[in-house]
Amino acid sequence: MASDQPKRPRFFDDRLEQLDPDEDSPKKVKLFVSDLASDEESPSREDLHSDDEFVLFQSEISSIVTNISETAIMRLYDKVKGHSNILESALNLFYDQPETFTETDESKRKDLKEIRTIESKINNLANQRFTEKQKEKYKYIGTLVCDGWCSRPRVQKIQYGSRLNISTPPKSSPAKTSKKKASASLVRLTIPDTSNQNYQREVGRLPENIAKTISPLIEMGIGKFEVTVIFTDQRTIRMGDSFLIQLDCFIKDSAFTSPDSEHCLTSDERKDVLKKGAKELDTEVLMRKKQKSLFDLFQLLGLKELTEHNKLEGENSEPVNLDSGSDNEDEKAPKSSTADHLDLNQLNQFYKSAQLSHEKVHLPDTTPNKTAFSLDLRTYQKQGLSWMLRREASYSLIGNPEGSQDARLVNSFKDHDLNKLHPLWKAYKWPEDRSWSNVKLSENSHDSSFSSSKEFYYNIYSGNFSFTKPLLKNASKGGILADEMGLGKTITSLSLILTSSEDTELANESNIPNDYAYKTTLIIVPMSLLSQWEQEFDRCNADSQKRCFIYYGNETLGDMKQLLCNSKDPPVVVLSTYGTIQNEWARGHKVTDGNLLNEGLFSVKFFRIILDEGHSIRNRSTKTSRSIFDLKASRRWVLTGTPIVNRLDDLYSLVKFLRLEPWDNISIWKHFITIPFETRKNLDQSLEVLSAILEPIILRRTKNQKDEFGNPLVVLPSKEVVIDRLKFNEKELTLYNWFRYRAETTFKESLSKGTVLQSYSDILTHILRLRQICCSIKLVGNLFKDSFMEDDNFTLDQKLILTQSDESVEVLASFEKKMEEEKLGPDEIISIKEGIYKLYPSFEDTECAICTTSPISIEDCMITECKHCFCIGCLMEHFEFQQRKQENEVLCPNCRSKISKLRLFKTHLVEDSERGYSVTLFHPYGSSSKINALLRHLKTIHETKEHVVVISQFSSFLDLIQAELSKYKKEFKVMKFDGQLSLSERQVVLKEFNDNPENGGINVLLLSLKAGGVGLNLTNASRAFMMDPWWSPSVEAQAIDRLHRIGQSKNVNVVRFIMEGSIEEKMLKVQERKKQLGEAVGDDEERRQRRIEEIKLLFNDDE
Repeated sequence: MASDQPKRPRFFDDRLEQLDPDEDSPKKVKLFVSDLASDEESPSREDLHSDDEFVLFQSEISSIVTNISETAIMRLYDKVKGHSNILESALNLFYDQPETFTETDESKRKDLKEIRTIESKINNLANQRFTEKQKEKYKYIGTLVCDGWCSRPRVQKIQYGSRLNISTPPKSSPAKTSKKKASASLVRLTIPDTSNQNYQREVGRLPENIAKTISPLIEMGIGKFEVTVIFTDQRTIRMGDSFLIQLDCFIKDSAFTSPDSEHCLTSDERKDVLKKGAKELDTEVLMRKKQKSLFDLFQLLGLKELTEHNKLEGENSEPVNLDSGSDNEDEKAPKSSTADHLDLNQLNQFYKSAQLSHEKVHLPDTTPNKTAFSLDLRTYQKQGLSWMLRREASYSLIGNPEGSQDARLVNSFKDHDLNKLHPLWKAYKWPEDRSWSNVKLSENSHDSSFSSSKEFYYNIYSGNFSFTKPLLKNASKGGILADEMGLGKTITSLSLILTSSEDTELANESNIPNDYAYKTTLIIVPMSLLSQWEQEFDRCNADSQKRCFIYYGNETLGDMKQLLCNSKDPPVVVLSTYGTIQNEWARGHKVTDGNLLNEGLFSVKFFRIILDEGHSIRNRSTKTSRSIFDLKASRRWVLTGTPIVNRLDDLYSLVKFLRLEPWDNISIWKHFITIPFETRKNLDQSLEVLSAILEPIILRRTKNQKDEFGNPLVVLPSKEVVIDRLKFNEKELTLYNWFRYRAETTFKESLSKGTVLQSYSDILTHILRLRQICCSIKLVGNLFKDSFMEDDNFTLDQKLILTQSDESVEVLASFEKKMEEEKLGPDEIISIKEGIYKLYPSFEDTECAICTTSPISIEDCMITECKHCFCIGCLMEHFEFQQRKQENEVLCPNCRSKISKLRLFKTHLVEDSERGYSVTLFHPYGSSSKINALLRHLKTIHETKEHVVVISQFSSFLDLIQAELSKYKKEFKVMKFDGQLSLSERQVVLKEFNDNPENGGINVLLLSLKAGGVGLNLTNASRAFMMDPWWSPSVEAQAIDRLHRIGQSKNVNVVRFIMEGSIEEKMLKVQERKKQLGEAVGDDEERRQRRIEEIKLLFNDDE
């Protein structure tokens, strides 16, 4: 019946289809050249070429295997001649031993004696390695189930439970780097061949994503991987077929090190050892490769970090996921909602981690002693004080002034803080061994005596492992108090200072360093807040022996050691400004050639430093930031409502100031935060690490947040923000349309040419002009300083502005010429005025026919050419209504006569005249539409005697508003607050504004948007007017929150003026977009690209 057996397919040999039953024993190595060299003699080239069988063989194999040398063909022929199917046998040999038949020069073959010596050495080494391998210990960490794919055709079936070996390509020489890259992720699955001990028979390969992960770990000797076939169909597999395998993963004991051996190079150390021209150290390249492979492996295995929260909640931290073995890389890739920006949800997630950790939710209340602190703190402020004391390790001060405290809770804080895991290390639980050898074969030999610990620790930076818990040493004392604006960060910080005013650990010691100001806290604030902090300190301080010293102006560069270190009664607080610190630092570097002066603030080490509006140092390369970094202190705090302003690297400066190890190392920060975010790789890990950085050092509460009992943290009066959409007058609209046409033309031309980035400054100039016209046409043509504040990297094209100014004058002249035709002549004006004086000897009997107000206020009265009186607001609304109906003529509401804005008269109060008033020709285009609207709103609240804040980003526009309001001295007392004021001038302005209005009028504060966004307390005011929108909604919110904060007793009303159909309406869409996407971005280029998208939105007619 033998003849009935199916004919075996070509390219197969029975001898190559047998499995080696003793696969774990060392194999005797026999070099291929020794086989070849053992032949009596090789046929000559001439003999072979006369052999017809060889000529046919050469032709057939050359057609199948391209680029095979003639020498290799001759050697193959010599090995298989005489076989029944020499082509099939030759192909089997060639594909199983490709390296054997790629030798191109027969003269390179060694002498037989030498080859036998090499074989002996290799076999001895193999035996030695096998013995060492038997001594190695492994620990199971997880299992993957995935597909292997067949890379060699087979006749025999691969049986269920078959053990496959894993091999990786040998390391290539430098000359073969291209081949090395091509095979870097190649992992072969092989079966030992019993008929030929020289080689392993390749049967398949691992999926590329898994091969990329485990091949470096195999090369580095970190991991061991066992492959078992767990499913294949019952047919013979062909090349390209798949079969299901179980990949059991183990970690070698040699991968575990002591945490104390870890050392991260500082920036200076790294520069010293970095090779010239190299971007990375060799150790860094290896470490990065190792770290990435382990991270990917942990992701594939589904290993879950064992956190304190897991332990507290008793969550199942089982890290093994046997169903995680898909070969689809897209399925394995972390899902991230981050694309070109840090979206608002992720920012909120960071802040949420700063609010809702277990320790922060259950913070105890700490009440300051009344002998030190005179105010009563709110509950959330007491909890904030407890958190700050804990961050400073002042555990004994947590609680109430009588000294009673929840000792159990405080001790748990202390134990937790002293045993805190180093942030670069993560804890994992050893999983149950579910490997094939343990479950199916009961060969539990991997982890016996490996480690009795139930946990292991992994360094996410270096890729090292440890059995012992790596503790955080030299933990930073301090943090970031990031409560939302208006929740009283200043008061909470002062409560900390007055509760813990000195370093008690050194107070009773005689060997205190002579430069340590252990009783003094340095507070650094923007100049505008200096007096406010001083006032708040005086208000909070209940101890007359404690005082505050202002280090500013003439008081700088004194002998601070004498004042702070050698005095028996040093000030408990030194207040200074960022500008003072920067100037002193720069002066010291200049005088001492880079070394700081041994005087002033840099000559002492403070007990504590607090930065108010700490985001001011977010750019680490500025002189201000560098000067702050050089200050010395035992404890460091940052107060800011916006830790992240534009980009993630904003946080690095705060971390560097806090000296938060290891994140203050720029190499580590870039590795985990900057580079992943900029390259869009491992974003989920980057965001996770950032949350891990923020969670322990930041405390953030918001006005809408509720406490653990569901009650609001703080109850504030309501806040209402409304938009008042205004129409351009004819003159404004004419100029606006002209500038809009120019702007759209420039933008569309740049867009069509692909040169938007190159034309960026020109486009911004056009946009700036459009925004200025929305405020007042008087701003156009003037080079005001605040025009340059549009962008930090933006400088205006002076020539373009001047050219546009000249052309805009021509446009306005053309408009004036057209309007001249409608104006009254001098004789007509005199005649009408005389008629008005005769008709209205007084205004007691006047009544507005539109709103029926009687009598009409002289300052509010408008008289038509037909001598009928109306309220100015009512008459202007009548004109607008008629224009909306596209009526050609506007008629008088009383007599239906034709009227015109250019032929109206305005009355003015004149007390020293017989009539008590005067009449002048009305100029409808004299004031801007926004200023007119502001006047209308102010007059409606005149009777309430409120304080009012008027906000604009253009200081020059505030000047125009001030000039207009100054005409009504009895009604309004006007003050202006902007960045040009000195400290003393700012104090005077704020004091005048906070005083009660005189004579029943209104106090009006004209506030620069940027000056108003920093720390001011304006709770005396309850009404605000935003005269123009800003790109960033958060900046506007900061200004409004100067009114809507703790201390506000009235409802806050905010009116935003927006010109209808203008670029301002498009800016509202940009603001809305930023609210949805968030305002933080990755780098300068990304910031620029996003601004281009916003510009497109501004000029998109469909939006």
